[in-house]
Amino acid sequence: MKSRSKKIIATVLICVMAVSMLFAFSACDVTPSSGAISGSATSAVGVSNIIQSFRNILEKLGLYKPTQNLELELGKSQTFSIKKGYTYNIVLPNNDNDGMHVLNYRADVDGLDMALYRKSYKSSDWQRYANYQANTKLSTNLIEVNSSNFYPSLNPDENLYRTETYKLSFKANKSCYFSAMKNMKK
Repeated sequence: MKSRSKKIIATVLICVMAVSMLFAFSACDVTPSSGAISGSATSAVGVSNIIQSFRNILEKLGLYKPTQNLELELGKSQTFSIKKGYTYNIVLPNNDNDGMHVLNYRADVDGLDMALYRKSYKSSDWQRYANYQANTKLSTNLIEVNSSNFYPSLNPDENLYRTETYKLSFKANKSCYFSAMKNMKK
């Protein structure tokens, strides 16, 4: 489908979605003083369903590409199908995941650029922390997942452990397969 046709279809879908949401919200009452929405819970569910339906249509047309999470299990080899143009986050298990992990991985194409991002306890923004590349040859990297750092203060009540969060992310420039082999905690 040509780019212009996709844009026209997307514009029509957005207009239809806006009208659908107006009808769904008309079943709700908004209190002017507080701005609180009351009414049936089915209206909120209806709006959520409408939004999800339109996202699905836009995704099939290639106009919406949501971020995909690749859930890795420690000690297990896994292969994921990667679609061109999508952004992927590599997620390690939540249980006991603080610290460094050994990540063995490869792609079936050369040059899949990946970046490790860090979010400080002080910030809501992700900062690029390190760069990696997945190639057809096996790569091994130590990946930090979460780290808790102790920050002393002159006031003993303010001594805190602050957590920094990490995510490994990449945007696929080609469709390929990404394999992670027996990742383990160091």
